Amino acid sequence: ECRGGPNVGFVVGSVAELRCLFRSDWGPQQVYIAKLTKIGVDIGFRAQQSLVWGVFAPTQQLGPGDLTGGYAGVTAGAAVGGGLGANVLYGGSNNSVALQP
Repeated sequence: ECRGGPNVGFVVGSVAELRCLFRSDWGPQQVYIAKLTKIGVDIGFRAQQSLVWGVFAPTQQLGPGDLTGGYAGVTAGAAVGGGLGANVLYGGSNNSVALQP
């Protein structure tokens, strides 16, 4: 789960810093700071942001710092019926972690 304060978007993109808490059934909670960078049209102001991610990794037990690192995203969408969309971020320890909202 990640939460962040105010964010202003610009025509060329935006940057937001969020405080994240990783909760696992197999270990202690871990605190991370996330910096989200969006490239492209992103005009507007957001008072507060909140994201919840599912964490997928090749092991059930993630140690301290295993989520640390850069992530890159892929977005896919389709306008069939109500419309479907998917966002996935890949990265972390040896690029072996996937984050999905």
